[in-house]
Amino acid sequence: MIVEVYNNEVVIKKRDFHKDDWTGKPWVIKNPSTKNNFKYTDDRDQSPPVFAVKDKALIVKEKSTLRSLNVTFPQAKDNVLVHSYHITAKNKETGELDADFTVFSEFYYDPVPKNLEFPVAGLKPGTDYQIKVQALDSFNNSSKKVLLADGQTKALEMVSAQASPH
Repeated sequence: MIVEVYNNEVVIKKRDFHKDDWTGKPWVIKNPSTKNNFKYTDDRDQSPPVFAVKDKALIVKEKSTLRSLNVTFPQAKDNVLVHSYHITAKNKETGELDADFTVFSEFYYDPVPKNLEFPVAGLKPGTDYQIKVQALDSFNNSSKKVLLADGQTKALEMVSAQASPH
């Protein structure tokens, strides 16, 4: 954001450095020194991020462990910025959420990655999970479409001890 301060107003412009262009209308605060005239509003961006119809989340099977699954998915689109993703892992046996966290969309990289991959940790061994991914923008609007992926953590491997003569 670029902030321009003048005698009777403050102008805040939003710059999209990836496109090398301005984005959205500037925010203008008239007579900022007169706090009584400043109107706070909840009238903000209401457009949620969207995933494409063909978008899917997938489990990266070769990275599965006893207690984690890696999920990969394409980035959603937004009118301003996809800020982050809310990811949950629902235990299919108990129905409980064994993982629930939010990760950045990596919007700060140039170029922004087209696909993301994150580990979903804190899971139980040998358990079936449904991973859910929902996109969030900077105004906490969430995508209506969620991406789902099913996966199973690795099971405990039993190591047989050979009897040793005493």
